[in-house]
Amino acid sequence: MDDLPKNVIKFTTLKINRGKEKHCTCYEYNRVWPQYDVDSSNREVTCRRCGEIVDPFDAIYNLAAHGERLENDVNGLYDQAVELQNYKPWLLRAREFERRIRGGEMIPSCPHCGKGILLDEMNGYTNKERELQRRKFQKGNENED
Repeated sequence: MDDLPKNVIKFTTLKINRGKEKHCTCYEYNRVWPQYDVDSSNREVTCRRCGEIVDPFDAIYNLAAHGERLENDVNGLYDQAVELQNYKPWLLRAREFERRIRGGEMIPSCPHCGKGILLDEMNGYTNKERELQRRKFQKGNENED
C-alpha cells in the first residue's frame, strides 16, 4: 500500500477489528434475566453483572429473547396445568371400556360367569360401597360354610 501515488489519501483514522469478541457474554447462554444500566447522557448500556458496555441492539435483543423464553415456559406450564386438570384417573376404565366397544364387535363380559353382556341389557346401576359390602358379606358367609 506504500506504492500508492502521493496524491492518494490514506484513510487510517478508522480500522475495523473483526476478530474481537463481545465484551459481555453474560446472557448469551444463561437463562437468567438480563440486567442493564442505561446511561442516557452518554448513550451507553452497561451490564450489571460484569460491568461491561453492551451494544444497545444486543441489550434489546437479549431482553426480547429472554421474554420469548419466559413466554414459552409459561405456555408449557399452562399446557401441563390444563392436562393435569383434565386428567381424571377414575375415568380410565370408562375410557378403556368405550374404546373397546366403539367398533361394535366387542361387548363386555360378566366377571363372574364370563357370559357376554349386550349394551341394551345394561340398564341398572348400583352403589359401589353397597356392592363391596355385599361381596364382603358373601365372602364371609362362604368361609363359614
